[in-house]
Amino acid sequence: MHLRKPLDRLLLATALLIVHWGVGAQDLQAQMAQPLEFKPVAFSDEIKDSIGLFTNVANTVFKPAGDGPFPATVLMHTCGGLKGPPNAHMKQHAQSLLAAGHVVLMIDSFGPRGFDSCATRVLSHSAGIADAYAALALLAGKPFVDKSRIYQAGYSWGAFVSTHLASP
Repeated sequence: MHLRKPLDRLLLATALLIVHWGVGAQDLQAQMAQPLEFKPVAFSDEIKDSIGLFTNVANTVFKPAGDGPFPATVLMHTCGGLKGPPNAHMKQHAQSLLAAGHVVLMIDSFGPRGFDSCATRVLSHSAGIADAYAALALLAGKPFVDKSRIYQAGYSWGAFVSTHLASP
């Protein structure tokens, strides 16, 4: 079989992944048919100044010591969400940025919508984009944030969302 078009190759790769994962067509259709959620997640009103081992980082703003204005970074999680030890790297990224003098907002796009990972449900990138724009608006309204230096970083699923944000 010779695939001449990039779309043909993409469709074949997607079909192979579905077969590899053992997901039946009905299961995939049920996941994809769920309504898109364009309403962004809500963020905590509390501003925290440190991230410890047991700190819940989901949808919370963390601010370095001082008055600012500080650069800010919005972090968007992987397909694994924010739950469990495999996703501890997200907290480490947030700690590093906070220590470097950034305000940090870690978005949890999955938990507030009732699931933990892409294995449970496939969330549209549009929902993540809505969350990212809500995070931007929240941070731009904070007096301690330098509005000209608000950044978005994502990993895995969050990287796809970040790429969409960066595209014209």
